[in-house]
Amino acid sequence: MRVKQRSVCQNCRSRKLGCDGKSPECSQCLLTGRQCPGYPVNWSFVQSQSNPAQSRRSPSNISNQDHSPRDTAEHEASLSNIACRPLEETHLLPTSGSGYNLHRAEQVDFIIRSYVPSEELDLPGIISNEPRPRICGSWVEVLPSLSENTDSNIILAASKALSTSILSRGFPDSVSGVDSTHSYLNALKLMRKELSTANMSSDRELLASIMCLSLAEVMFPGPSEGLKMHIDAVAQILQANGPQRYQTGVSHRLFIGFRPLLMINAIQCRTPSFLGSNNWKTTPFAILSPSPMQSLLSQAAALPTILHTLDNLSGPDASNQNQCECTRILNCFDDLLDRLNEWEASESKNATSPLYWYRDQDPEKIPCIWFPSITMANAITYIWAFRIICLCEMERLASSLPQPSFEYLRVLKEQHIESVQISSETLMRQICESMEYLLQEEMKLFGPASTILPLQVAYAVATRNGNQHNAQLPILKRIVERLVLKGLQSFPMLIFERNSFLHRWDRLSNRQLA
Repeated sequence: MRVKQRSVCQNCRSRKLGCDGKSPECSQCLLTGRQCPGYPVNWSFVQSQSNPAQSRRSPSNISNQDHSPRDTAEHEASLSNIACRPLEETHLLPTSGSGYNLHRAEQVDFIIRSYVPSEELDLPGIISNEPRPRICGSWVEVLPSLSENTDSNIILAASKALSTSILSRGFPDSVSGVDSTHSYLNALKLMRKELSTANMSSDRELLASIMCLSLAEVMFPGPSEGLKMHIDAVAQILQANGPQRYQTGVSHRLFIGFRPLLMINAIQCRTPSFLGSNNWKTTPFAILSPSPMQSLLSQAAALPTILHTLDNLSGPDASNQNQCECTRILNCFDDLLDRLNEWEASESKNATSPLYWYRDQDPEKIPCIWFPSITMANAITYIWAFRIICLCEMERLASSLPQPSFEYLRVLKEQHIESVQISSETLMRQICESMEYLLQEEMKLFGPASTILPLQVAYAVATRNGNQHNAQLPILKRIVERLVLKGLQSFPMLIFERNSFLHRWDRLSNRQLA
């Protein structure tokens, strides 16, 4: 009996072609213009009381090679320079043999320097477990201690996959894409093995490794099929352990690092999330206070469930649905908008500076919004995205009803919305005008990587009703081009094609309140 090969995509299998197994898309599909479905791997969690398998790596894989102090200092300086340079400056990368090989500690250090924004990079205390009032790169800060003290190969393989991926995107002449793909696939194989023997004591290593692989995934061009698999695996791990485990220390940092991704995935898929329960909104922050972004996510945690409920009314018989249910959904959107307004008012009251402002510049240039910090920039762009989703989804529900909804008109009036189209386009422009701040070189990978949901929502508004002449479209396309240059090669697909908001709001009218 022949064993079904997992390195052969379904297209090549059905057509009996010789698949070369390249990831994320095989050469056969690329050359024939087909969309490669990739190589799905079904991961399962097995309850086990046994201890994790002992590490089999050889001593040569554990310890770094000896270097003279001078060599070490020069090498660390070059690493710092690489991480701070734009990725397109490929000629700046020093070479060693056939490629640029980083040892374990150097891989972790390079990831930290490449990912954490400059304003929050504090290398002397990077391994400290002291809580800090921010979220930027908090999960990255646990990598040094985990990579030094773990008996598992997965954290080392995942760190290598991410560091190699960053290097190959920015410095392809020195580190090939083949190397990054090989490192990523090797880490995936180890991850499958680790998941089969996972227990509570190993969840920190698994979560940190999955975060590395998730970021590496979005640096490959084309659809990021593996990203959803990673996020789903994290959801299972968190739920299996319960919220109390993620109140302090390394586990807390990993939780707050993954929470935005889990929320974004739930909103994009329009499916209820366990993060919407009160227990998961409060227990992880019972000891350490949440950052502005984390408190905003708590206020918006009900959004995936509201969208899911709305979709159940949006079939061909939507006009015959219970009017009371439609009214209840509208009230849920109203409550959510009120909570967002309260969050912004509270943050503004407690802040020592404005939450955002327009930067002084040449009037001929595109207006540019600036922020006091990267954390506040993320929170404000996300609250604008949340508001757009609420307004456009309310309008979509109201337009499906057989007669005007007085409840809908009441909500708009109380929210001071004269026109959903005008308000959503204003918020969309503000999102675009905020990207210059988030795409600064000082924001490293964290700033650009955090733009996915606001940009998806902004693009959906800009192309509404088939409008390809919106003035923001060229701006959005240039923003995405810059994201690709920074290494996020899957973003064009995620924003322009695999965008769950596209065409959903096409039927929205331009009605205004009297």
